[in-house]
Amino acid sequence: GNGESSAMNDAVSDAVAAGALVIVAAGNDDIDAAEFTPANAPDAITVAAHGNTGPGRATPRKASYSNFGDKVDIAAPGGEQGEDIDGDGQGDGVLSTVDEFVTFYQGTSMASPHVAGIAMLLKSLDPQMNQEEARQLLTSTASADLDCPEGCGAGRVSAARAVHAVGGDLDGPFVIASP
Repeated sequence: GNGESSAMNDAVSDAVAAGALVIVAAGNDDIDAAEFTPANAPDAITVAAHGNTGPGRATPRKASYSNFGDKVDIAAPGGEQGEDIDGDGQGDGVLSTVDEFVTFYQGTSMASPHVAGIAMLLKSLDPQMNQEEARQLLTSTASADLDCPEGCGAGRVSAARAVHAVGGDLDGPFVIASP
């Protein structure tokens, strides 16, 4: 919501101090994420949303609704249902489960679980990983090819690059096959 919450900031700080990785959505008002809690929590990893790529758009751009700014660490797929960039005849949302059905949604609440899942993969490979180490890996391995002049952190999250970097071999092959 709007504003800052000392209770939320304390909760995020306490969770991080206890070894949790805390990933939060930037918000969906197309304004500076610094104006929203928990996006402005000092210890949180804050995630903006980007749309799709496809014919006519090789570089993804910040989703029209996504908050942005200096508080944002990284961006992830959040959907853009008003577009059909991939040309499949449907709005470009993120496929989500709701109760007993599956449907498309959009929002930074769709983007932040992408980053949370990647962060947990990283922590599964390095159980001692802390919040700042996760932030550094996520941001240093992000793809900078994101159209976001308002500020979307380091760019688009890259699961493959982040997981690969945990082993210290960012430039090695992603797939190895042998007989």
